[in-house]
Amino acid sequence: MDLQKLEIFVCISQLGNLSKAAMALDTLPSIVSRQLAALESTCNGKLFHRTGRGMTLTDLGKRLLPRAQATLAEYQGLREEIKAQHGVIAGDVRIGLVPSLAQAVSAKLFRTALQQYPGVKLIIMEGVSAQLDTWRTNDEVDITILFRAGKSELHNEDNLGSVDTYLVGARGDPLTSGAAVRFSELSGLPLVLASAPNSLRADVEKEARHLGVTLTIVLETNSLAVQTELAARGGTYTIMAGHAARQRLGAGLQAARIVDPSISRTIALGIASHRPATDAIRHIARHARMHIMEAFKIIGLPADAAPES
Repeated sequence: MDLQKLEIFVCISQLGNLSKAAMALDTLPSIVSRQLAALESTCNGKLFHRTGRGMTLTDLGKRLLPRAQATLAEYQGLREEIKAQHGVIAGDVRIGLVPSLAQAVSAKLFRTALQQYPGVKLIIMEGVSAQLDTWRTNDEVDITILFRAGKSELHNEDNLGSVDTYLVGARGDPLTSGAAVRFSELSGLPLVLASAPNSLRADVEKEARHLGVTLTIVLETNSLAVQTELAARGGTYTIMAGHAARQRLGAGLQAARIVDPSISRTIALGIASHRPATDAIRHIARHARMHIMEAFKIIGLPADAAPES
């Protein structure tokens, strides 16, 4: 069993399609098919179910996947360690972010890696917080940057600061024209919110149940662009973390901080702890912390929300 076959197997499991895996690996589908067949022969069983919708793991495939991922990660770590011993910081760094933070730090991280660490390739993936935790637990990402409502059960995670939550409406809307809006005023408003599971939505719904406030969700979407577009047209509102709201205030929107009670959420940066972090991961994580600190200053958050040094 060689590493190329394992890489092909893992790639197909992630993309669910043999042709897409071949494209991602820059090879021919026929080669991918032959390598997979050889691996299945070695394993004495099928690793995928072939369906009209793509390829899904069999029970044997599910048992093999975590071992294959760990083997590839160990090999990649060994390669990067050898390079690091020669003074070269190199390797892939996989970063998982929630969409609203991806906009704030992705471009800056890319420029940093390009200028200071040309041997490092960033792989940036967006997902909701629960999905990012799963990716980190399964070693599918090296670094996660997300929101927390409370303390995480995962280790090797730093809290970088906190942000409040805002009600966002169209410019000129009377309810969001002031600095703040009471949570009770959300009752009956036509809301466009993220689809579950979503940590911000869960926090808002939890507080609503506690206070007896009725939330009227007229549309669910995980697209921030759709949320802001509908809010800007008037007639609906959305709810966002402070930095996400303020990034969009120039697009026909205005926002008021939700108070009585306020909903505060922590920005957390975590590093996968199932294996030692490479030099590339450590350096990129350090710069990610710095860029988040800069983002806090740019969007003008209160002084008590500044990240810890």
